[in-house]
Amino acid sequence: MVNPTLHTGPSPAKRLPEAFAGGDEQVKGGDTIKLFSIYLNTMNKFFILFFITSLLSACNETSQNSELTDIKIKVSEKETYYDLTNDIEGEISFIPLETSDECLISNISRIIFANNQFYILDKKSNLIHIFSREGRFINSLDKVGQGPGEYVKIHSFIVAGENIWILDNELRKIICYNKDLSEIESAPLKTWVFDMNYQNGYIYMTHNYWIGESKPLQLSIYDMDRKKIEKCIYSEKLGPNIEHVMMMKQLAVGPSSCLFTYPYTDVIHEIKGDQVIPKYKISFDQRFTFEPKPRGEEGNIIRGICDIDQTNNHVIVTYVDKKSFKYAFFNKETEACNVYDGYVMKQLGDIGTNVFLLYQPDGYMIGNYEPGQLAYQLENNMKHIDADYIHYKNEITTIVNATSEDDNPIIILFKLKENSRL
Repeated sequence: MVNPTLHTGPSPAKRLPEAFAGGDEQVKGGDTIKLFSIYLNTMNKFFILFFITSLLSACNETSQNSELTDIKIKVSEKETYYDLTNDIEGEISFIPLETSDECLISNISRIIFANNQFYILDKKSNLIHIFSREGRFINSLDKVGQGPGEYVKIHSFIVAGENIWILDNELRKIICYNKDLSEIESAPLKTWVFDMNYQNGYIYMTHNYWIGESKPLQLSIYDMDRKKIEKCIYSEKLGPNIEHVMMMKQLAVGPSSCLFTYPYTDVIHEIKGDQVIPKYKISFDQRFTFEPKPRGEEGNIIRGICDIDQTNNHVIVTYVDKKSFKYAFFNKETEACNVYDGYVMKQLGDIGTNVFLLYQPDGYMIGNYEPGQLAYQLENNMKHIDADYIHYKNEITTIVNATSEDDNPIIILFKLKENSRL
């Protein structure tokens, strides 16, 4: 397990105190005995100071560990599905995205709802498409190349105000485009970035976690006002239980802070501005340790959490048990933790909603279905719907009849209540 105390790289050289220089005593030529006495006195002071510093550091680390809030995941007490019905504020919106040659979507890699618009990254086409709240196509960020204002590959993106910041690992930089999709600034990166998110003027970027790295870079923080990377955070060498896989989400923005974790470790950190501190400690009532075996013969191994998210009231962590994703909902106030196989929405029958992603810190949940997927859900999982919700079935039926399998996806959007159990 990685040490929960984060490090900010090598410390700058420290100037020795004047006491280490021998005080007012002067070493005169040839006085070797006196010189040796001063040397011993200096070394004794140094070792005493080093011992005290090490002791204080160890005490501080122990205190820091003891202050972490436990997220206790009871694997054996898993429930089936969490029903979102009573958590939704207002109506659920079903929004077919306009389909045309200039905005065909092969696969939604990331979707953000901001400025009453949908920003959708399609990694296959290497574009970000922008649609209105009603699904009307507005524009696309399409500047592939290696010249000024261009990018090679969009690996991720965030929306800050009306600006779009993209991550281009090929060019090792982040690039900012304004609402007219013109480049207005960029910043170089130290190394490959896996996940990025934004909050209150800071862009957070997670980096490598390879076992072979002697001092891996965990996180860098870009200050948008100062236009520079203000802090890089490193970890000690990771242990043998760290898996060579990439998390879908290492950063989870909430109302007042962003949560951050390293893949398959047991500590979640809280980021506020440019400050990063350990916040939560994950524990399982059943844990299966890592034993290297051929792929397919690993057995049931729970290495730790592989994704994080958060709402106003909960931290949501994802892990794999018996080769299936499980979702642990941790209540920030009561510290109760419940495990589910996924989400459902009973007002939509038995339609599965594992596609929902909590990218929005303002309480919105977004999901998407391909037209064929939605048609399947309508035929197989929406046969028994309460009369109060039959209008949803009618709306989905209209959408399915008006779309083909080649059309763009259908967005599902709704907002959670402030007092949501989720």
